[in-house]
Amino acid sequence: MSCDIATSLQRMRRAGVQLRQQNGRLIIDSTTPLTDAQITFIREHKPALLEQLSEHRPLTAAEAQRINAWLDRLGEHDLATRAEVLELADSDPEQRIAWLRSAAEVNLQTTEGIE
Repeated sequence: MSCDIATSLQRMRRAGVQLRQQNGRLIIDSTTPLTDAQITFIREHKPALLEQLSEHRPLTAAEAQRINAWLDRLGEHDLATRAEVLELADSDPEQRIAWLRSAAEVNLQTTEGIE
């Protein structure tokens, strides 16, 4: 059975479990005690988790602002959808880049239309 580490990290975050990599070590912060299933998952996938976390760069406030402005221009006002977009932009670097490019293109078209 294949395991999507990025998706699993998202599920853990939603459950209140934050994993991060610091100096090659896996650091776990949780609002509640870990379940047996979470402990087993972390033990079985620790190398892949460390690799994924070392590649992850959180979405910056400026990037979130640009994506939110883009969603405003698109007329997307559903808060759940907006939260989902921002969460995906935070966890998936390729998707983040694509949406930031789209935001820049929409911004460029908007400013060109003003002149």
